[in-house]
Amino acid sequence: MPRPRKLFIHNTVVSVVTRVQEGLPFVSTPYMKLIIQSALAGAQALYRVRLVAFLVMGNHIHFIFVVENPADIPRFMGYFKTETAIAINRLLGRRQRSVWVSGYGSPTVLDAEKTINELVYLYTNPQSARLVNTIEEYPQLSSWNEFLSGKSSSISIPSYRRDAVPALSGEQTTAESERVYQEILSKSKHQKVLHIEPFAWLGCFEETAGMTPSQAIELIEKKVRAKEQDLQRRSEPNVLGREALLSQDIRTPHTPKKWGKKMICLASDKFKRVTFLRWYYDQKRKIERAMEDFKLKLIPPKLPPGFFLPGGGLTASLLPFVFHF
Repeated sequence: MPRPRKLFIHNTVVSVVTRVQEGLPFVSTPYMKLIIQSALAGAQALYRVRLVAFLVMGNHIHFIFVVENPADIPRFMGYFKTETAIAINRLLGRRQRSVWVSGYGSPTVLDAEKTINELVYLYTNPQSARLVNTIEEYPQLSSWNEFLSGKSSSISIPSYRRDAVPALSGEQTTAESERVYQEILSKSKHQKVLHIEPFAWLGCFEETAGMTPSQAIELIEKKVRAKEQDLQRRSEPNVLGREALLSQDIRTPHTPKKWGKKMICLASDKFKRVTFLRWYYDQKRKIERAMEDFKLKLIPPKLPPGFFLPGGGLTASLLPFVFHF
């Protein structure tokens, strides 16, 4: 089945998931955290993407963004995936091997209730996978602490050249992980800033425009705790545990059991979702006709605003007042 055409709309929320092809490369080590944060900060320095939340799993990463410039989301993701793939290949002593699955899921989130549910889903992903019992026990990167702080954060991250990442030598012990981390750090001559805006989404919806960060924290944390308690009551299977995650090797084999369906939009209200999908597929039909004209007449295709031309060019940035779902 062909992937949905990308559509990003100014001042809307998008929920992004991107996955690797195989293995569990995102280990809970200082060097991997540095690699991921540096790639995020580097991407953000080039492309103004408002990062609301993220959480790193062993073979995939969850993001929630608020769209500023629609054209920047695919560029941000392209930069991030390229830089992390190069680093992982260098760590494993490989050259030009594909790391990421092509593309990524990026549905538009149409209402505040669904955005809240997506944030709860993101912050309980390790618990649902039975890796840990609580988000605090999870040793890999997430924006949970920034969320609990109640304010936006600007974190200085060391920036390094691609050739600063060495190959792992032998078994991944604590000492070996520290050696790799220190070698990358010693070659980092500059800093880049990673901006996290946990409450940027509040202004995207009328129903949360007056909500304070404290109110959002109370609501979302309550839902996170309720889900954690529910998962613990089920008690099967037992969690893998923090210590096992900390000792996991980057070369651990793993074949994904599910890939997930790439959704166009997410909504708690069926009417909003159906209305958006009708609009989307109407635009899609216009695109298909425009592409047929392009093939027959060799004239530049005139696509509806907000969609991407072949090669990645954005036809126009849609503004939120266009939509009334």
